[in-house]
Amino acid sequence: MKKKQILFASLGCLLALFLIFGSRLVKAAVQPLLLPASVSLNETPAAKQITLRKNDYVVFGAYQGEPILWQVLRMEDGNPLLWSSRILCFKAFDASGMDAVYHKGTDYTAQGSNSWVDSTLRQWLNSSEQSVPWTHCPPTEKNVLDGLNPYADEPGFLTGFSEAEQSLLAPRNGDLVFLLSQTELSKWVPAAKRTKKLTHTAGMKDRSSYLNLPMSFEWYWTASPAISNRTGVTAVTTSGSFYKDPAYDGHTGVCPAVLLQSRTVLAAGDGTEANPYQIGRVAK
Repeated sequence: MKKKQILFASLGCLLALFLIFGSRLVKAAVQPLLLPASVSLNETPAAKQITLRKNDYVVFGAYQGEPILWQVLRMEDGNPLLWSSRILCFKAFDASGMDAVYHKGTDYTAQGSNSWVDSTLRQWLNSSEQSVPWTHCPPTEKNVLDGLNPYADEPGFLTGFSEAEQSLLAPRNGDLVFLLSQTELSKWVPAAKRTKKLTHTAGMKDRSSYLNLPMSFEWYWTASPAISNRTGVTAVTTSGSFYKDPAYDGHTGVCPAVLLQSRTVLAAGDGTEANPYQIGRVAK
């Protein structure tokens, strides 16, 4: 009992220091104690052929070494659409900066573009290369809001997927990895279920001074532009509603989706959140 009291007292002191000073130093000490651990998996579970259904949970690929937990949101022409169950990271939708093709105008130069097709986030999500071949304005510290969470030098998102896993992906509108639109989320997901928490990695890698609490929700991007200007992107808020955010904001979350080629796959697990299906990295 005394050990628990000491632990809670210590956490209380650290939280008090954070509230007083708001420093990254205090966050670095507190954050590892608060965030949930990674998904726990068996190393080489035996696989069986299963048919994925709506609402099944699936572990597929990894980001920064943490396995990604997805949920089957729906079927598209018989193929499972997987949506990340948590926010995987904080990243700008599109970096700011001047470019003769993609960023014509002072607004784009200052805050980036709200066009998903031309966005730096789309390029990163769909890259399997160690060095992403940016077409314009890489998301450096200089090109994101307040210098938060730049990713110009980070390997592409698909480097966290094995060749076997990548072979299971089906393209959707030219993308292997994508964000859902405001229209799709409005149609398929009630507001109360749109709210998303962070993965362990997302909270630990966040370069802001904000304390990421385990029970709190965070904003994350959709693929939809905000119609009020050329730089605003529609994001999902902490209440599950929609609001605009400037494209170069590096403290907005990324909650991607993928489409599988088939609903019948080799997998281990039972498809629940506690014991999700493991696809692509299981013994056959």
